[in-house]
Amino acid sequence: MTNAWDKHLMPVVEWQHPRVSMHGLANGEIRVKAGDMDLFETVDGPDTIYPDGYITNEALSQLEDLISIS
Repeated sequence: MTNAWDKHLMPVVEWQHPRVSMHGLANGEIRVKAGDMDLFETVDGPDTIYPDGYITNEALSQLEDLISIS
């Protein structure tokens, strides 16, 4: 499928790289060494305090674009 993967859809925002944002902590922080950090983290704030919020917003935007095309 030509050009099937020609678009980068994962927003990286504060985390600056897709791989890092997949394991990102709140407010753009990243895991440096997993063994030295808590396994879970919770911080009060908007959904976009974590990468998941940005990823969800991008998914919704892409779905809206696809709906408007059809």
